[in-house]
Amino acid sequence: MFFDERRSPLSERSFAATAQSLPELDSFYAYYRLLTSREGRAELALLLENLTVNETSFFRNRRAA
Repeated sequence: MFFDERRSPLSERSFAATAQSLPELDSFYAYYRLLTSREGRAELALLLENLTVNETSFFRNRRAA
């Protein structure tokens, strides 16, 4: 996935909301370790859903057949 600078506020809000909901994580590295662990699969799925939920560009400007 690629996110340009215009999406930074959305990403920051997603990470901030996660940080508040998981107070046992004391750093971004701890969050990364959770996301890449077997136990963090559900959290990774939630993060991906939060980051991609508004992406619709793949439906626009389709080529005419």
